[in-house]
Amino acid sequence: MYKILLMITLLCCCAGLLRAQQSPDVLREYLKGRWEVVGYAEAGVQVDKKQPAAPQAVKIWQKVRKERALYWYGYDEDWDNRKPRKYEQWELRDSTLEVQRLIDAISTPYYAVFFADSTLACYNKVNDTGEMLFPEVHFYIFNPETQSIWIYASRLAPRYQQWNAQVIMLNAEQMTLFLPEEGEIVHLVKTPYTIP
Repeated sequence: MYKILLMITLLCCCAGLLRAQQSPDVLREYLKGRWEVVGYAEAGVQVDKKQPAAPQAVKIWQKVRKERALYWYGYDEDWDNRKPRKYEQWELRDSTLEVQRLIDAISTPYYAVFFADSTLACYNKVNDTGEMLFPEVHFYIFNPETQSIWIYASRLAPRYQQWNAQVIMLNAEQMTLFLPEEGEIVHLVKTPYTIP
């Protein structure tokens, strides 16, 4: 925990030095465009979307295994040291399905497109077919002076969500965000795109 806090503090200090060298207009130009998420945290485990997905998915499932057993099956292995046969069957089925779901989530590219009108479009894209999955529309307010981005959905949306992201690093090719609500570091890289 202390290592993570120290890392965040150092990154924020470095970002402060870089911030002094970049004008607000330049930062706004850097932000606009399509960004691919290449790193994020899933259930508290940092994920690198450019590395093999299966080992990362297994690591995540191992971390949430007890929690899933209690929530979905009602079994607490801390209280019962002998696993019932039906629970073992459920655990095998759950691990198989959940690890496959995580592999799919990690290996499917996720994009965020920041438009000049403060609209943010997010979506997954299947590489083989180019099909877009789970499109979302949000709005954002970028404050270059404080290096913060407030991302929010329309209050008319079925699930009203908002994030207060701290920009740790932003240049023409890369962006690193810290989401304090989730305690998560998100790494993004700029990718070319065309508007249909």
